[in-house]
Amino acid sequence: PITSKDTNTLTRPESQTLEQSPAPAAPSSVAASSTLVRCVAMYDCQAEFPNELSFAKGEVLRITRQENEDWWEAEVESEPSRRGLFPVSFVHFLT
Repeated sequence: PITSKDTNTLTRPESQTLEQSPAPAAPSSVAASSTLVRCVAMYDCQAEFPNELSFAKGEVLRITRQENEDWWEAEVESEPSRRGLFPVSFVHFLT
């Protein structure tokens, strides 16, 4: 900052601007692609938090979003109102 001689207040030079960080990337949306990704549960999974999905071995899930490499979001194919995050290691992806 530069001090103005006349008023003793701090002023910012015209060329000095604040740089804003770019907005974080949104989680990738599998649903936005034209390919439906499905998987089958290899194990029973019991949710520990409200945003997680409980399912039984053999249930088919439709992927709705990839949260990170270990946790994805899906809905149960036979009951789409059941939706939440699940550990990817509990399922086998169908082709």
